[in-house]
Amino acid sequence: MKPEINRLIYSELASPHLKSGSRVLEIGCCDAKNFYYLRELKPVSYFGVDLDDANLKLASANNVRVIKADLEKGYFPFKSRFDLIIITEVLEHLKSPGNLLDKIRPFLNAGGLVLVSLPNEYNLFSRLRALFGMGIDDNALKSMDKHLHFPTVTQSIGFMKEHFWVIGIKYWSSSGGRLSFFLRFIPDSFFTFLAGLMPGLFSRGVIILCKAEDKQSK
Repeated sequence: MKPEINRLIYSELASPHLKSGSRVLEIGCCDAKNFYYLRELKPVSYFGVDLDDANLKLASANNVRVIKADLEKGYFPFKSRFDLIIITEVLEHLKSPGNLLDKIRPFLNAGGLVLVSLPNEYNLFSRLRALFGMGIDDNALKSMDKHLHFPTVTQSIGFMKEHFWVIGIKYWSSSGGRLSFFLRFIPDSFFTFLAGLMPGLFSRGVIILCKAEDKQSK
């Protein structure tokens, strides 16, 4: 599941650029709860795509329109265009994430937006775990639903600039996760502050808002 703090950041970052009735597509929609966060700020028309049957069932239970599709292997199951395409915590799982970004470009309206989030597996907590031989993945080699790419924050931003024009960047962090027992008394706002100062070291992920315009130089 995607952290609720992230869902709030997604909606707050994208909503100022949307209007009533804007068409939104979420790729890898999971339970589609991002729709409810967006709806609180703008009444949008939302569509979801996911490959996992369990996720599709959750999304359907939340009364949203969802389609089962593997966009990395198959065709794009829509003919109309969208004002915003959301791809959060998805690209790192794909063999060729750039191919998906190229595939969605023709389905964005003029000035359309792409909202992407990618994890930062090089944060301080992961580095400490690796240093002490604990590894960054508690379920290594036990699941197929794993990250294929481990970009740094700088690499994630640079990658998106190769495909779109970046207009907004947010970082998220928290005391949750594998070290939460030791850090539970420190408020998340403190880690969010540190993430803004040194995102490569303290952020757990980066959230990037882009426009469907010419590619941006690094």
